[in-house]
Amino acid sequence: MLFEGTEKKFEIMTAPGGLDLRSLGHDLWRRVIHASRAEPLSYLASDELEAWLLSESSLFVSAQQAVMITCGRTTLIDGLMHLLEVVPREAIASLIYERKNENFPDEQPSRFRHDCARLTERLGGEHLKFGDPDGDHISLYHLGDPAPVDPEDTTLEVLMHGIRPDVADLFVPDGPTTDELHARLGLDRLLAGFEVDDWVFSPQGYSLNALRGRRYATMHVTPERENSYASFELGWGFDGTEADAAVASLLQAFGPERVDLLLFTGHLGAPTPFPGYHADHDRREALSCGYPVHYRHLVRS
Repeated sequence: MLFEGTEKKFEIMTAPGGLDLRSLGHDLWRRVIHASRAEPLSYLASDELEAWLLSESSLFVSAQQAVMITCGRTTLIDGLMHLLEVVPREAIASLIYERKNENFPDEQPSRFRHDCARLTERLGGEHLKFGDPDGDHISLYHLGDPAPVDPEDTTLEVLMHGIRPDVADLFVPDGPTTDELHARLGLDRLLAGFEVDDWVFSPQGYSLNALRGRRYATMHVTPERENSYASFELGWGFDGTEADAAVASLLQAFGPERVDLLLFTGHLGAPTPFPGYHADHDRREALSCGYPVHYRHLVRS
């Protein structure tokens, strides 16, 4: 069976001065990980942020925010529901749950509509879809009360299908060293000043977590030729110019056929700032919690 690289994600935020998510303890987060059918592989921390590298992706926890991303046949919704048994509704400032359209949806334990129904029954909330419902798209559930937007709370997601074969072939245990990978992919520049924790999987695959104070980054690569996929996420404290520069660097490094871009709080630049790519979807929305989201789908020309 081919591996499903596309991801599920949740982000939960509590109000400043409210519940400190780090105070829930590592045992609770391990239970959330296990309920999601994943395993922790390694751990990294800064003064403000904790990061787990998982068998299927990543978990980041700060005082007021937790972000968990999983791929494969994971049950992230079960991990989130376990967390919601501990975090009461009144402590939640915002909650986002996302699913990228899968390459092999029939192999998944659930569909987005099932997950969304569980969340809506428990908490209420709304949902929307970015992109082509019959092609590349992102389904997103959101919950929260309108509140002033923190301009530092920015998140960029770069979701890439059909990466160049010569790049896909790098992600094997007997391939380049991690330092060589960082140089080849431009990560030494993109993640300058970050502490990096990464893992090359056998027989193939790659995951990376990186921390720099409150800012985090994560990358995951499924290099199988039939359904190659790579994702990158950057969180906290960057502007639209930095977001565009990060996208340009990743497009140059991976040369994907199709790309979903999702930027929370900020706005991407002009519709066609990336040489060799054109946009066929471009949409902006405001979530119930007040955060603006900008979605763009790029296709290699």
